Amino acid sequence: RKAQLQGAVLISTELQDTNLGRAELQGAALWEAQLQGANLQTAELQGADFFRAELQGADLSGALFDDATDLAAATLRGAAVSSVDFTSVPQIELFLDEIYGDASVKLPSGARPRDEGWPTHWEKTDLGWAEHEEAWRAWQATLPPGWDQPDDPKT
Repeated sequence: RKAQLQGAVLISTELQDTNLGRAELQGAALWEAQLQGANLQTAELQGADFFRAELQGADLSGALFDDATDLAAATLRGAAVSSVDFTSVPQIELFLDEIYGDASVKLPSGARPRDEGWPTHWEKTDLGWAEHEEAWRAWQATLPPGWDQPDDPKT
């Protein structure tokens, strides 16, 4: 928690279920990092590169992103977001169907909860922390078996 890892190179690092809450990871290279179930709440991820990083079930609530954050080749199935501003992170649109969020999230498209571009499985209200956690876990229970497993690198 609160780790200062700005610019760190964490290639193929195994960080499953790690508490990286409030970590400073600006500009970090997290290529092929195993971050399944990691707590990245309020982490500073501006400019971080998640090339082929496995973030299944990670909690990214309150994390800070910017236009230099690279999520394009990451895996985010089952992850949660709340109180996140993705307005400058257009590649998040690729993941909206496989992550869970609520009305506190700002999307690059500008879509709001009642708009057509809002993910259908996302909450249409801003949930408190405990409610968000409960709703997220209930949604994860509806996912197919194996959703939380690493992607096969051969595919």
